[in-house]
Amino acid sequence: MKSRQVYDDIHSFSKPAEAIVKHLRWKAAVDFQHKEIKAEAHWEIESHAANEVVLDCKGLKIDAVLVNGIMANYQLGLKDPVLGQALHIPI
Repeated sequence: MKSRQVYDDIHSFSKPAEAIVKHLRWKAAVDFQHKEIKAEAHWEIESHAANEVVLDCKGLKIDAVLVNGIMANYQLGLKDPVLGQALHIPI
């Protein structure tokens, strides 16, 4: 497998040197009248000995986070007016 250089992004809470997204499968229903999107996302993550993956989010109502089919105790970071929030998911 080809090695690739990973750079930190100052506009993101993610930690790509520890864990990166390899694939995202997303299914969504958009309700324009109520200005709502209900969605389910399945992420394939490549971990480099990380104990969590950090994703960016803003203004989401999260009903559940599952890791390998098991409920995960995720945490949302403090709100930032530009970056939104960090979503910490133990892996």
